[in-house]
Amino acid sequence: MARIQKYKHSTQITGTDNPAKQVSKNVWNEDPSQDGMEGNLLSVKTLATDALTPTATLTEVNAETGVADDFSQIINTETSDKDILKFIAASGDTITVKHGVNNIFLRNDADKILSETQPLILRRIGTNWYEVVGPELIAVTVSGSSSTVEVFDF
Repeated sequence: MARIQKYKHSTQITGTDNPAKQVSKNVWNEDPSQDGMEGNLLSVKTLATDALTPTATLTEVNAETGVADDFSQIINTETSDKDILKFIAASGDTITVKHGVNNIFLRNDADKILSETQPLILRRIGTNWYEVVGPELIAVTVSGSSSTVEVFDF
């Protein structure tokens, strides 16, 4: 099955590329696809003084120097209120996301190490960023033995 791009226009344009001709805005904007993948392109950014300016929904975060760094601030110049961003760590880097130091607020009010595979998902509310999805660890006792189960809150 071919990949479907979410929000792609349902009207397909045919013919020559003639700048003198145009497509009606009502036809072009009619019925964009709600199915498919969002198609998040990866943007690679390097921290600067524990901050970065994201320019895409999915950002790979690199340490400023060495392989370990703190990440405590998102510069909002390229974002809008209610935007959702996803962050992953660059391969081999240990990026500690700092809760409440600047404008990032994480679930459980605690710092977290950015994963290379499981994105940290944040939503902007006002000028701050809040973690909106994350695993919760709960203890479960089954027949007298104790286990830890990871529960995802979507």
